[in-house]
Amino acid sequence: MMKNLSEKQARDTGLALVFILLIICYYKNSWYLLPTTIVLLALCLFCPYLLRLLLAPFLGLILKVIGPLLSKIFLVIYFYGIITPIGILRRISGVDPLQLKKWKRKNSSVFKVREQTIEEKDFEKPF
Repeated sequence: MMKNLSEKQARDTGLALVFILLIICYYKNSWYLLPTTIVLLALCLFCPYLLRLLLAPFLGLILKVIGPLLSKIFLVIYFYGIITPIGILRRISGVDPLQLKKWKRKNSSVFKVREQTIEEKDFEKPF
């Protein structure tokens, strides 16, 4: 999967890793990762092909393990963080666009009657 990693992608990934390592060094106030960061930066700048060979298997493994898990986590956060509150607010406010409260309670239909003639121009530009 990651065998098609270009040199530019490898360089960008390496620079992102350098940035992350520098942030860790700064906030932890421990500079033991600085030599690793300098070596990684040198690889990004001078040997992106070598960096590509080093990063491809590592990124492939990470993406195989974390990729499916992250998509599920994002979907759960989206559903319970956005969709559920909107549904609760709509239920509290009494909005009923499907007319579920009227469904099968009366003898009349809840469907809207549309008595318009459909012409050829309606199919050309339906919206």
